[in-house]
Amino acid sequence: NVKIGGGTHDVVYVTTVNNSVYAFDANDRDEVTPFWHVNFGTPPNVYDGKFGCTDMNGNMGIVGSPVIDAESGTLYVVASTRVGDGFNQRLHALDLATGADRPGSPVTIAAPGFDPLFENQRPALVLSRGTVYIGYASHCDKGPYHGFLIGYDAKSFRQIGAFNTSPTGKEAC
Repeated sequence: NVKIGGGTHDVVYVTTVNNSVYAFDANDRDEVTPFWHVNFGTPPNVYDGKFGCTDMNGNMGIVGSPVIDAESGTLYVVASTRVGDGFNQRLHALDLATGADRPGSPVTIAAPGFDPLFENQRPALVLSRGTVYIGYASHCDKGPYHGFLIGYDAKSFRQIGAFNTSPTGKEAC
């Protein structure tokens, strides 16, 4: 029941490791053109970190499943991107009908000990009581990495907490 494309539709949202998000009509299997498509830029590749294995095959853009807040009409998704010679991860809050970032979005994800190349945003996002929770594990268990759970206020996008499972060590999920 999303007001999109000149009417109200059931919509399927698809994310890719190439950092794209698509919105398709869920009921018209003959329609191949998305209502909208956004791309967040060049994703890191498994070879960027010399991980030594291929827990993923190629790009590592959007990995974890997004979460939807139907009440506000917002899709929350984390995209990992190459920026110059470095990398970052950003939390995006997208309008379900247009794919446009909500005001204040995206926000760069950061915490002490957080390395945006080595932290793998593998689990699905969770929305609970107005907080978007983002979980992290590793790529191929190659360090340095930590397990993280980071929370952001769903409206202000202010970070409200970051839990590092191994703040005085490494290699914990």
